[in-house]
Amino acid sequence: MYKRKEIIGDCTLYLGDSMKILPTLEQVDCVVTDPPYKLTSGGKNKDKTKTMGGKYLSKNYNNKGDIIKCDIKWADFMPLSFNVLRDGHAYIMSNDKQLRNLLNSANDAGFSFHNLLTWNKRNKIPNRWYMKQTEFIGFFYKGEAKYINDCGDGNLLKIANVTDSKWVIRNDKQSERNGRPHPTEKPVELMAHLIGNSTKQGKTVIDPFMGVGSTGVACVKLNRKFIGVEIDEDYFNIACERIEQASRQKDLFR
Repeated sequence: MYKRKEIIGDCTLYLGDSMKILPTLEQVDCVVTDPPYKLTSGGKNKDKTKTMGGKYLSKNYNNKGDIIKCDIKWADFMPLSFNVLRDGHAYIMSNDKQLRNLLNSANDAGFSFHNLLTWNKRNKIPNRWYMKQTEFIGFFYKGEAKYINDCGDGNLLKIANVTDSKWVIRNDKQSERNGRPHPTEKPVELMAHLIGNSTKQGKTVIDPFMGVGSTGVACVKLNRKFIGVEIDEDYFNIACERIEQASRQKDLFR
């Protein structure tokens, strides 16, 4: 079912395929996740080859134009996310090209639509057709509609795209200085903002595609229980270390 299971405080982390693990879990109070939809490396240059710079250089992500390896579809994981959620909120992240898939698959799975949140990352991605500085978060619910904890909050989230970039992967081991970062790591502040608005202390949040564990770190900081699933062992190891470090830091201030 899963390759490893790690319990760190109130966090339970699974190494394995979320498509197989989610149906075995008890229901949770909130879903917060950035699913692995395909990201392409942009347009083509004059030589008809796909290009993108920085950490998305093809030498770092040689995946036939796809930055993220992805062999599942929205219609595959959205029903599982719905089923694992008891009455409550779900936040599913998307870029602009995936919005139709996000909204249609959520509706088909049984989710009700609350709002579309726009995340202003405060940094711009190069693009010849207006540079991109936003991503989108579908805000859905299951069961009875419940207010968020801060009803004065707006649907434009201005949170800098600052991540814990020291966590990277090398071929031999984890390194804090040199290596390949997770290509779509989300800032802990963003995840904490969503979790804080839709749960109370002691409730359980799940991230079926936890990557390097930003959602889990946010849960530790906010005194929420966390369940995370990750299929990539390197990212799983980083998530475990980050969450354990966050737990140690929290213990220092008790």
